[in-house]
Amino acid sequence: MDVIRARRSVRTFDGKPLTAEDTAKIIEYANKVENPYGLPIEWKLLNVKNDGVSSPVITGTDTFIAGKMKPAEHAEEAFGYAFEKIVLYAGSLGIGTTWIAGTMDRNAFDRAMNLEKDEVMPCVSPLGYPAAKMSFRETMMRKIARQENLFFLMPHMCVMDYSTIKYKGGKLIRSKTLGSGDDCCNFHVVKKE
Repeated sequence: MDVIRARRSVRTFDGKPLTAEDTAKIIEYANKVENPYGLPIEWKLLNVKNDGVSSPVITGTDTFIAGKMKPAEHAEEAFGYAFEKIVLYAGSLGIGTTWIAGTMDRNAFDRAMNLEKDEVMPCVSPLGYPAAKMSFRETMMRKIARQENLFFLMPHMCVMDYSTIKYKGGKLIRSKTLGSGDDCCNFHVVKKE
């Protein structure tokens, strides 16, 4: 439970590459993680230099984790469940993460994952050691959002999270959210009882 409570989205990393030990632990864990629907997911660690992947909102790390799967009933829940388990495991190792689905070079990630027409890759996450403070880019993103008064949308978006996940058969659990003025959004999704 401490890992869940401490989890936060990290977009600014300290620039140190993941250790070989941490890299091995994460991919080994990812390849063993199960989901409640038993759907297969293929996980891969990607590197900015080797795989040509990128995200304009991430600084200080070259490593990402991505997964792909065939569309099926409950595929989104299966992926989300497994992905959150990986994110929490990474957090237990002191590795920062954040879910990314839109602010990335989607074509580059699709190529790096050898995504076939009958496969989906819902999201990715950077992996790295969190920096002591946010990057200028992340700070400016938040500042502009406040300056342009865009944060007024956040509470509404956060409320919609509950109904969206409930509709998909899950239950959203979180104690912090940006929409409520907290410094981060910490959440996880469980299968609805």
